[in-house]
Amino acid sequence: MGAGEYEQAKYYNRRLILLTMLANLGLGTFMYLGLPLILNLYTLSAETAALIGSMFLWHTIGAATLWPLPFVQTTSLRAAGDVKYPMIMSIVSMWVFRFGGAYLLCYGLNLGAVGIWISMAMLDWGLRAVIYALRWRSGKWRSMKVI
Repeated sequence: MGAGEYEQAKYYNRRLILLTMLANLGLGTFMYLGLPLILNLYTLSAETAALIGSMFLWHTIGAATLWPLPFVQTTSLRAAGDVKYPMIMSIVSMWVFRFGGAYLLCYGLNLGAVGIWISMAMLDWGLRAVIYALRWRSGKWRSMKVI
């Protein structure tokens, strides 16, 4: 990794994750509060508007708390040359937790469309957050070489 400035890489990784969380929280809150105004532009039933609100809430919670961890973390890993592991784990997580979890929550627990958003924003992003944090903490990225 570049000049071997591992502490600097860790510092900027943490900082970028925090800034991304704050930005997502601010934007998500702004959009969630403005959602009734946006939905009034359309002719929607009360049930449809409530469903959209529920899906948007789950997405906003996931985007503010979980999304920055796997997506910023994987970028840091790739920048250090650790490419295969994040790619394989992303594919596995997507198929098992995003698609499998969506099917289970949607049909098995009868959550419908909300279950799909929960699967993506909580299960998939949550698992990736844990996997990439463990990979980062293990320090294996330090031994990777960028061609």
